[in-house]
Amino acid sequence: MANHLQDPLTTYPKPDLTKEQEQVDEEMMSLQALRITNSLAFPMVFKAALELGVLHTIVAVDDGVWLSSTEIAFALPTKPTNPEVPMLLDRMLRLLASHSILKCRIVASGENYRTRKTQRVYAAEPVCAFFVNRGINSGSLMSQFMLLQSEVFFKTWYRILCDWNDKDCIKILTNCWKSLPEKGKVIIVDMVAPSEPKSEDDIFSNIVFATDMLMLAQCSGGEVRSFPQFEALASASGFHKCEITGLAFTYSVIEFHK
Repeated sequence: MANHLQDPLTTYPKPDLTKEQEQVDEEMMSLQALRITNSLAFPMVFKAALELGVLHTIVAVDDGVWLSSTEIAFALPTKPTNPEVPMLLDRMLRLLASHSILKCRIVASGENYRTRKTQRVYAAEPVCAFFVNRGINSGSLMSQFMLLQSEVFFKTWYRILCDWNDKDCIKILTNCWKSLPEKGKVIIVDMVAPSEPKSEDDIFSNIVFATDMLMLAQCSGGEVRSFPQFEALASASGFHKCEITGLAFTYSVIEFHK
């Protein structure tokens, strides 16, 4: 099996940066890394806002009207019984505002500085209109978004063979084989372990073998398999051919052909 190597990339000289610019770049990269780490929070909060009717409640008011989290909470289809709901909702709303789903501003209340308090109020950004029912002749992206966030779709992202022992893998793949038409194929995205460990400078081996240890600890019988092991699974499941067709970082695209 031939190695899949990308074409050489064109390189450009790195511009000279001052120490201050390098520090700013480093800080921005670390913020980017943290944002990626926490990226699951936004779709989960947005999904909850759609399910609870939060966006519909905000969009339904007249233009120019801003609502506090308390006003939104008590205008929802299901009235809250937990007194902390406005506070919890406000924390959700400020995240949505940070993603430009909502507008947010701070307003003050109270007659004088002794009694004055501030609170956040919210209004809908134009993009909200695409996720609410706008009438008979207008569709909504809400159904598509909810489908993509459903449990069924989420499971497809995590259905990789390293989670399972050989017996379960063969059972899963045999069912796939039975469901496929003639000359059909199963596409698997998974790590492929090197046949032997390399030096400590080989980052690929570090990542793959560390993941193998995680599979050992977290999944009964799970492991990161070598290519010969994938070939054995393919053969035991009835497939006549196994090949790697692509590589992205530490993950390979593996095809089992019926």
